[in-house]
Amino acid sequence: MLRRVVRTIAAGSVAAAILACGGSGDGGTTGPPPVFTSVTVTPSSPTVAVGGTTPLTATAKDQSGRTFSGAPAAAWSSSDTDIATVNASGVVSGVASGSATITASITVGSVTQSGTQTVTVTTPSSTESVTATSGLAFVPPTVTIRR
Repeated sequence: MLRRVVRTIAAGSVAAAILACGGSGDGGTTGPPPVFTSVTVTPSSPTVAVGGTTPLTATAKDQSGRTFSGAPAAAWSSSDTDIATVNASGVVSGVASGSATITASITVGSVTQSGTQTVTVTTPSSTESVTATSGLAFVPPTVTIRR
């Protein structure tokens, strides 16, 4: 009889500990609640031509590396707007040949995290062709001539 009472108390203590730690008590377990810990910017090592654009994506991550749901949109910035600019949607525009670091910052509550990606801006090759049509229109419609 005493042995049965000890087993019952021990089983009750284990169940109480599981519930206190966030467990469901039904055999399944849950981990700690997600915590906003980082921002990833993709794609990695993007390249864009002068005059071209490329989209970047910022994703809020939790402590397990999973997407942190409910995070607001990122605020974007460029380390060198003479090389590359970025709009509020994360679309990068190539301005001049070189590299610029694009930063995406996300704030959840009082916590702000940032992620970066270095964008390389290339100059189109000098073998590009421009043709004039019979209507005196250029294809492509804009041409930059540099010395």
